[in-house]
Amino acid sequence: PPTIVPGRIGNFPAEPLAGDTVVSPNRNATPASESGSSITVIDQEQIRRGGQNTVAEVLRGQLGVDVVRQGGPGGVTSLFLRGGNSAHTKVLLDGISLNDPSNASRSYDFSNMTVDNIERIEVLRGPQSMVYGSDAIGGVVNIITKRGEGPLSIRASAMGGSFNTGHTGLNVSGGNDRAYYSVTGAFLSTGGISAASVRNGNTEHDSYNNGTISGRLGYNIGDTWNLDYVFRYVDAAAEIDDIPFPGPLPIDNLIRKNLTKNFSNRVQLTNWAVEGLVQQKVGFSLNDIGRRDTDPGLFIPSSFHGQTRDVDYQI
Repeated sequence: PPTIVPGRIGNFPAEPLAGDTVVSPNRNATPASESGSSITVIDQEQIRRGGQNTVAEVLRGQLGVDVVRQGGPGGVTSLFLRGGNSAHTKVLLDGISLNDPSNASRSYDFSNMTVDNIERIEVLRGPQSMVYGSDAIGGVVNIITKRGEGPLSIRASAMGGSFNTGHTGLNVSGGNDRAYYSVTGAFLSTGGISAASVRNGNTEHDSYNNGTISGRLGYNIGDTWNLDYVFRYVDAAAEIDDIPFPGPLPIDNLIRKNLTKNFSNRVQLTNWAVEGLVQQKVGFSLNDIGRRDTDPGLFIPSSFHGQTRDVDYQI
């Protein structure tokens, strides 16, 4: 009989994940029932039913997860797993390390990660240093991008709410046994709520805008090779207020914004040899992030830029 190889999956899947299959515990597709790790899987249907716009909102309230945001939408958002430091949470997007290289602690800011084009989120709690390094002492959050299937599909969405909040998106996807693709463009905006009290004469609301383009493209070369590429670009701007020295209360600042531009992408080549018994993966990941404060006060406008490049091989 022909050899059937289940789980032809790398750091991000060459085939859709199904059932109780998880990737995070050992970097390979493994039934959750065969893993001794404490893991939670949030699938696409759960994300859709929840109605949240950001990954931080989806993760809030999950077992062992604490999400803290400074101020309104777009404010620095930190995640703590099992009481560990936020710098000890490893955040992956299809195998790309998202931990901020321009941050001294290398913690990840979840404020600009929307749920657009996300297939599932795996939350792996507890120390996973053997697999992911010392920055995974608290655990791992693994975000997996959608993989297109079936005939060409074009979907548009729009929604709105209070405080001039709106979200629009356009997704193009499709795929067959040979190739697959899923590309999404989305824009999230809100008029926000001022961190400075109106009773003290502060009337400006702190708006937030987020534009995201995300995609995943793949091609099966014959029966033993797979080429996978994933990317995500985020351009966000959040208005913030000042806290004057020595006063403890914030006041309006009409020109101050925190600007963030983040481009993450990964290309991976996977091969199955010896009739599918041996799997080899080689990949290259790039995470580039730039942040700028338009009005840091008396100092020159501050900017931070960091870049992480990873080349990995797994057999």
